[in-house]
Amino acid sequence: ETTMKEYKAWKPYLSENVCILLDDLKRDGMEKAFNQMDGNKTRYDFLNYGNGWGVIYLKPIINTRCKTCG
Repeated sequence: ETTMKEYKAWKPYLSENVCILLDDLKRDGMEKAFNQMDGNKTRYDFLNYGNGWGVIYLKPIINTRCKTCG
């Protein structure tokens, strides 16, 4: 509940290119908050000793190639 209040308060000030990192996704309420947040999401539970770690990108990730590199 607190996490979502903070997210909603800060979201208008965030760039569309923001990357939001959340830890302790397995703590009460955190997984629910993570699932309610907008954006493309990835979880890396194995990187945080089993407590859960998540990444949210508000802007869709576009795979583009460097024009110089080919």
